[in-house]
Amino acid sequence: MLKIFSLSLCLLGIWYSVQAQENPLEHKNITFIRGGDTLSLSDIGGINTPIYNNIDLNNDGIEDLVIFDRSSNAILPLLYIGENQSIAYKFAPEYTIGFPNNISEFLLSYDYNGDNIKDIIYNSTETYSFAIAKGNYIDNKIHFEIVTEEIMVPFSNYTYPISGLRTDLPTVGDIDNDGDMDILMFTNSSTYFDYIMWYKNMAIERGLSLDSLVFEEGSDCFAHMGETGIDNTFDLSLDTSICPNNPYWRNPRHIGSTITAIDHNKDGVLDLVIGDIEYPHLNLVSLRMIGNTPIAYAQDNNYPSNDTIVHILDMPAAYYVDINNDGKLDLLAANFYNNSGLLDSTSWLYLNHAPDANSAMDMRLENKAFLYDQMLDLGKGAYPTFVDLNADGLMDLVIGNARKGYTIGNEFGSLYAFMNVGTDTLPIFELINNDFAQLSNLQQSKLITDFGDLNGDGAIDMVVGTEMGYIYIYLNQAAPDQMPIYTIAENTVLEIFHTDAGYLFGNSAPSLYDFDNDGDLDIVSGGNEGNLFYFENTGNANQYAFDTIPTNNRFGNVYVQHQDPYNVQIVPRVITSDTGTKMYLAYNSSDILEVSNIDENLLGSFDVNHSDLYSKFSKEEWAEQSLDLADLNNDSILDLVIGNQRGGVNFFFSRAEISDTTIALTETILPLQKINIYPNPAKDHIFIDFEGKMDDNPLLFIYNLQGQLVQTYALVGKESKQKIRLDNLNHGIYIISLQNAQNIYSTKLYLQP
Repeated sequence: MLKIFSLSLCLLGIWYSVQAQENPLEHKNITFIRGGDTLSLSDIGGINTPIYNNIDLNNDGIEDLVIFDRSSNAILPLLYIGENQSIAYKFAPEYTIGFPNNISEFLLSYDYNGDNIKDIIYNSTETYSFAIAKGNYIDNKIHFEIVTEEIMVPFSNYTYPISGLRTDLPTVGDIDNDGDMDILMFTNSSTYFDYIMWYKNMAIERGLSLDSLVFEEGSDCFAHMGETGIDNTFDLSLDTSICPNNPYWRNPRHIGSTITAIDHNKDGVLDLVIGDIEYPHLNLVSLRMIGNTPIAYAQDNNYPSNDTIVHILDMPAAYYVDINNDGKLDLLAANFYNNSGLLDSTSWLYLNHAPDANSAMDMRLENKAFLYDQMLDLGKGAYPTFVDLNADGLMDLVIGNARKGYTIGNEFGSLYAFMNVGTDTLPIFELINNDFAQLSNLQQSKLITDFGDLNGDGAIDMVVGTEMGYIYIYLNQAAPDQMPIYTIAENTVLEIFHTDAGYLFGNSAPSLYDFDNDGDLDIVSGGNEGNLFYFENTGNANQYAFDTIPTNNRFGNVYVQHQDPYNVQIVPRVITSDTGTKMYLAYNSSDILEVSNIDENLLGSFDVNHSDLYSKFSKEEWAEQSLDLADLNNDSILDLVIGNQRGGVNFFFSRAEISDTTIALTETILPLQKINIYPNPAKDHIFIDFEGKMDDNPLLFIYNLQGQLVQTYALVGKESKQKIRLDNLNHGIYIISLQNAQNIYSTKLYLQP
């Protein structure tokens, strides 16, 4: 028996029936090639504002690496797989399940309760305060149990929770060498912006256990130091009774600094490494104890001055982690501020060349693109679209971005074209162009594409949406079997951003589909207020015609709510299923919405429901995402690609091979010998030959690899052999599905030019 399904049945039956207990699609690592090199960490999905921590993820005694990306609240675990102190990591998303769902702004690891398992300190989305979760292992996988979401501190006759500004990075450590964990952060006071607050843990002083959380204000002028207001240096006072510069008469310069506590010179006192919002360098401030009071006595504001100075635009942070598992802490310098002019992030790795872990640190630059040189990171945002660029039957990939650049001013998006150099069962994507169609010349951001034949010449044309709300049409001047050559169509710029029409929207995200079933492609687009826009093609299959403003600016009465109602990024993708047209909407969430009840209802209200298409491994709340669907492994089930705010993509494939369990979704599967479809490959026609006659009149559906229904035929069941003309279809690969009330048969069809 041939175990093959129709595209439409797999799309619905597999996704919603087979996997009742878990999501039907799971994360899949897909190979990417760039410049001839295979990217070993392409499945991470990009990084914007990373915070690095050492955590033993699998209880093997080896420090692994956990990245928290502030821009999207994503937790990205990496297992150390190196040998002999080599630097090698493997992305391990299965460990994200052990982290709380309420982490935002920062994540720091520290064993606060002394059980030799890392705990985490973070900002809670529930209380907007500092929270602590205790680490333990379940089946040798790290799991964090929330201890408190508010670390309280007494003040006068009341208590308040410790909280910080989102522009600042706090630090934790045993500041006074008494054995318990303290907290340092820049003050929130309008008169003390330039000073560091010490929240002192009183557990040891009060004879309590280490897991007690008893904090008080230790000092609001920690180490008797204050920012100068000139550059990234500090005024220092060696007098424990003086806080340099009276804050009540001195104007605060800014908000935004990073602090990391580390015993850099190994004298037993924690020093501070500080980054500033306006400067690209780090400042190493050395501390010593005078009695029980930490005092700052020296600074190196071009750290590390013995080697290449850190230069990270424009707010660097220092993270000390053991990268190569040699027992010594190394340095990772990375940008911290979400809204800085640094539009494409980077991480500089300095290896510690000290003779041992007890010697003063000796940091030397090793790599200016740590992890990034092995990742697919296209800057800020990634908006993928599947399309067969070279007409070889394999789905290629075009990814737009919001912007990419290391300097302020280089803020425009571009398209990246990846050729599928794999097979029809195993895709491999190779970068062939980082400014496809030269769309950087548009000088627009958030480039989102879709492809289809708009003028009936057999070549795939392109529509492009932008952050400003424009939709551009690009016509393909090449032959259908050649790589596209795109030129922008004259006098054809559609706008969802249009004040004359009485509304003002941006973030256009077009998708092509024949909604009104008149034989030509219409356009649906997302907008930044959570609604959908419909542009009806009033032309025909050989000559498109669109009004510059939408036919309907509340298409289907769909409205996606978001915490920021004026900054929503909705990306719609449309498919045809056996129950009709469906849209899937990606937006500023880890969720995906399914839209149905579309056919014959273009002026009515569509049905919108949450979709469980894939097993989410990343806890990315309110982060922009995009999506597309295609069958990448020839199993007649649509696979999923998710583009994320961090500038990368993740793939999700069917969990299981097609089996007898999935066959139970159908009434009967026709044996292969009962149907013969030939020739295959074909040119302009095929024959369908039944062994005997069918009791009713079956329907023949033809889909392209993007899941779009391109042709439907009503066959005559009493005729055992029938001819189907295909001369109106472009060459390529199609799925043909033959269905009647009891039977389903599906297979691939290859059309040759």
